Amino acid sequence: MLALADLSPAQPAASYGRALEMASDMSYRVGAYVAKQEADRAIAGYAYDPNRHFALVIPQPQPADPLATVGAADVAALLDKLAPDLGPAPPGRYVWHAPAYDPIQRRDVFRLVGTAYDAGQPRMVFVSTLPAGLLRERLA
Repeated sequence: MLALADLSPAQPAASYGRALEMASDMSYRVGAYVAKQEADRAIAGYAYDPNRHFALVIPQPQPADPLATVGAADVAALLDKLAPDLGPAPPGRYVWHAPAYDPIQRRDVFRLVGTAYDAGQPRMVFVSTLPAGLLRERLA
């Protein structure tokens, strides 16, 4: 897992403390889950805060700098390329999105979006990706 954040005087590193704690907790769960999967099965996705200045990329991409890979200057620009049409899902619901090209995975993926809410406000958007080719193979 790779955590990315846009740092500025208005958003210093300390402002991402809660998101980084969640990322640390998630890394244990996601790491264990990925380790138990078949080697050829893709487990991937990302999570981001609704203000689009903090993101997690799961698993850590290769090459390791997704900003350079997609030509993005910051996390907000990266998310504009990864998830231009994805907003928070309604509370308690998941939303499937049609296949779109994922520039980090370099393939078309279906995206399943869910959102964590706190006191009625969206706090983190989770996007699980499923390679479109995998579904085509299984349906053939």
